Amino acid sequence: MKLIKQKSEFGTIIYLKERGRYLGFSYAGNLDLYLTINGKVDKQITITKENYNLYKAFETLYSDIENINIFDYVESEDIYEYNKMVEEFRERCRKNNQYNYNELFDKKRRTITWYSDETAKEAANYVTIKKQKDAFVLRFYTQSPKTDYNPDFNSKNHISIRIRNARSRYAPFNILFMKMYNNMVEIDDVNDNNHQIHMEEYLYRQKQLIKKEVLNNQHFLTIYISLNSMLSKSLYHITNYICISIKVIFNPKINYT
Repeated sequence: MKLIKQKSEFGTIIYLKERGRYLGFSYAGNLDLYLTINGKVDKQITITKENYNLYKAFETLYSDIENINIFDYVESEDIYEYNKMVEEFRERCRKNNQYNYNELFDKKRRTITWYSDETAKEAANYVTIKKQKDAFVLRFYTQSPKTDYNPDFNSKNHISIRIRNARSRYAPFNILFMKMYNNMVEIDDVNDNNHQIHMEEYLYRQKQLIKKEVLNNQHFLTIYISLNSMLSKSLYHITNYICISIKVIFNPKINYT
């Protein structure tokens, strides 16, 4: 995956490029954050430890939503009152579905689901962020147009998700996506000359090399077993033919077939 940063009048546009797909993160003139995927293939992109800082940004987003870490502690605050406020807020989210939290986060499926703030939920595009082992899989969806709602913008090769800075159906969890974006602005591409490789990136590459070697060995093993089986059958028929031939020579009157 390649990470590309491009300056615009509203800030930095971040593109993640993977096998013909582009996933963009950008602010628009309305100061809302947009996630936009472009590509002719399936609307899915996978974040791995290939770029560990990028993976870490998504890991932090997932952890903060799972644990409802919205508010930063300020030293001037009373720690007891702060902890009490945080726990009460978490309880309201989980038990009362405040801010649509239980629609946003599915603990059992380990998935974040965000419906675009562009239009009504019933007509909006949406994205899922699913946590897997050492990876996060983002998949973008559209919905069939509903006559009672304004359709969300999408096309065959383009799906956009709007995250409002104000009046989002998931506020204040939109703050966490803004934090992720700000973290991503500081990330460089692993192919840049000035990129300092992280230990996790090195380990990821080593795992990929080992996996590739194992698959190659399995491929060669399959070929070897197949050839060995063919050779064994051929040797059996040859040996059988030789034995019958010898018997025929010494006992020509007996039918051995």
